[in-house]
Amino acid sequence: MTTIGPRSGRKFAAFLSSLLLAAVAGTFATMPAIAADKIGIVLMHGLGETADAKSPMGKFAKELESFGFVVVVPEMPWSKKRSLDKGIDDTVAEIDKAVAELKAKGATKFVVGGHDIGANAALAYGIRREHIRGVLVIKPEVTPERAEFQKAANNDFMKAKQLISAGKGDEKAEFMDGVNGKKGVLKTTAKIYISWYDPDGNALLPKNAAKLNNATSVMWMIGDTSSIGALGMTYAFSKAPSNPNNAYKVISGFHKVLGSKGASEVAAWAKGL
Repeated sequence: MTTIGPRSGRKFAAFLSSLLLAAVAGTFATMPAIAADKIGIVLMHGLGETADAKSPMGKFAKELESFGFVVVVPEMPWSKKRSLDKGIDDTVAEIDKAVAELKAKGATKFVVGGHDIGANAALAYGIRREHIRGVLVIKPEVTPERAEFQKAANNDFMKAKQLISAGKGDEKAEFMDGVNGKKGVLKTTAKIYISWYDPDGNALLPKNAAKLNNATSVMWMIGDTSSIGALGMTYAFSKAPSNPNNAYKVISGFHKVLGSKGASEVAAWAKGL
């Protein structure tokens, strides 16, 4: 019987090792690649707008889909069809449904964004749902904490509070929007109106930006003619916790904000989340 000596033993061990490495390599070669995260984006339209495919936000969604994102544009409580029929808390529940729709379509990372009052809703949602990876603020307009805004709205938050104190908080009345003034009359209840327009309430951009989780990135995108843009980064953006993916973009012209230029900026930001 042949005895395997030390040298031949080492050769045999090396042979076995090579077989094992080959087997492992073959196993990994036949394994499917780990799928990359699919990013889902909720886009909320502005006050008095719609979620229709031909609307500004509907077209913007198509632009973002061309980059490979999963996008939904829900009809929000402040749409042209609904006329501000829900407050912040109930709106959060609606956004939950939109996120669930993205998840059902295969999304694994989530961004919530909005234009105008939709931006307020996006930030309000971002501080309530820590699983959100990014908040997209697009040309914000509703700034109830600013005296200029309330003056344009005829200080109707005071009217709303008086109605609530009189036990009429659930009755519909007319209130002004601080962006459009007399042209922006809202027919809603005092409780719903104050939910969005209270100068000390829960829809304030600076207040909610400061409350974001530091793992949640924020992108602030405005047009160069925006009145809010004139306030600069210190108005609300810089109040958000430090995050390497935070981005502040000023784009020439409103239509370009919700166009291919804006979409390319959002795509570059979202892919880094």
